[in-house]
Amino acid sequence: MDDSGHRENGRHKPPHGQWLMQHQPSMKQIMAIMAERDAAIQERNLAISEKKAALAERDMAIYREIQQ
Repeated sequence: MDDSGHRENGRHKPPHGQWLMQHQPSMKQIMAIMAERDAAIQERNLAISEKKAALAERDMAIYREIQQ
């Protein structure tokens, strides 16, 4: 390895401090993505529940119509 951090195979080894500085924002990004994903899942689950309730109400209306 020469003084600039390059190895003989052409790879560059960044200083250790750079890796640590990049790690913190990426963890924040991961947490933000997970929170956004959780909110989207909750919204999807609510929509599914509302759809099931609407279908059940429709089915009951159809059943009442048949009974008359």
